[in-house]
Amino acid sequence: MRFVPGQLPVAFNRKFHLSGYMGGHARVLFRSGRSGYHRGDYLKYETVLDVEFKNVAALAIAENYFPLEISLASPDEIAAFQNLLNCPIGDRNLYTLRGDDSVGYVLASAVYWFDDPVATTEDASVFVDDLGRGAAVEVWRA
Repeated sequence: MRFVPGQLPVAFNRKFHLSGYMGGHARVLFRSGRSGYHRGDYLKYETVLDVEFKNVAALAIAENYFPLEISLASPDEIAAFQNLLNCPIGDRNLYTLRGDDSVGYVLASAVYWFDDPVATTEDASVFVDDLGRGAAVEVWRA
């Protein structure tokens, strides 16, 4: 698997939903499958797109995002997050997730995204570094 540096903010014009949480490894996966519905409209994509956060310490998220934009939180957002959850940032980053109707936050060490033309939604429990398929993975760390 080839790792390619990514840049934030990043935006995906697709619908994502919370697809997995692995507590023992502190990993959270958001997935955009090949198809779905949003406000009665049928959505169809050529690939499965996964976004995974690693070393997650805290979450304040919505069920889904459409579209999805990921950025680093502003100082005001960090202060509000710390006040809400009483959770220090430490050496992690606070990522902001935005959709048309929702905002969320993930306190994590890194975020990865993987656009996979061969995956299926039956792979829902698979996390990015377990895929083993030679496609590029975008990764961003501060």
